[in-house]
Amino acid sequence: MKLALSSIITIAAFLSPTQGQEIAKPKAKTYILAKKGHLPPIGSKYSVNNSMALKNGVMKMKMGEQGFDATVETTQKESENYQFLAKDRIRITQTESESTNKVVMMGNEQPAQKAPTPLLNQPVVLTKKENKWTGQLEDGNATEEQKKAIEKIAQKINDDNNNKLYGYEPRKIGDKWKTAPGNFLGQDDLKGEVTVNFLRTEKFNGIECAVLSCEFDVSGSNDDFKGATMTLTGKATIHRSLQDLVDLNIDFKGCMEMKGDMAEGLKMEMKGDMNMKSKATLTK
Repeated sequence: MKLALSSIITIAAFLSPTQGQEIAKPKAKTYILAKKGHLPPIGSKYSVNNSMALKNGVMKMKMGEQGFDATVETTQKESENYQFLAKDRIRITQTESESTNKVVMMGNEQPAQKAPTPLLNQPVVLTKKENKWTGQLEDGNATEEQKKAIEKIAQKINDDNNNKLYGYEPRKIGDKWKTAPGNFLGQDDLKGEVTVNFLRTEKFNGIECAVLSCEFDVSGSNDDFKGATMTLTGKATIHRSLQDLVDLNIDFKGCMEMKGDMAEGLKMEMKGDMNMKSKATLTK
């Protein structure tokens, strides 16, 4: 018994740190979530399906002393295919673009305005020269409306917003950082705060992914109503492939508010619940 006890004490002394010496903590594993200007492998195809729904929308309008109340529901669906033909050449095709907008005012449903789809089923080819992306229709001459839409696509890639959202430095689980609103929502004139949190890693559809949350409270102008200010609050959960550095799934839930002038003398306030989803696949 004494021998056994003596052995235990000896082993314990051997395993114990020297007095005053700190135990070295293992370094946390780091991950690269983004690289500047990164694109998927040449020959791969990235397919994205986006959807948005505004529900339980309540709109209040006032012109002079007269007021109107309305309910609003909006849905949007878009699908795009990205084909990476070369390190400096990408083909992008919008294969779906649908939207519904239901406004009921004083018991009467208002006529819906159809959103323009200038690039639907019109392949666009982006090319990179002198470190800048520009685009054009693969076939035929673009209309002015199409040119503007193509410029927005090229600018989005030039700005590298998706990669900037995660930062180019190594990240570890538990890291939290702030980023510009435009890096997540793609609209540069937004103001406010966006916080990204690296939650964990896990398999998503068999692919090892970083799981991140993105919380935001931002405001800015609205393209449809220039005199109105839009406020968007909510939280998104993102699954991002660690191997290919692309987003595979985004699930956003939040609230949208809009206030301002729809037209001269017509003031408007609107609030509703907003859900957005983005699902993607990368085929090599």
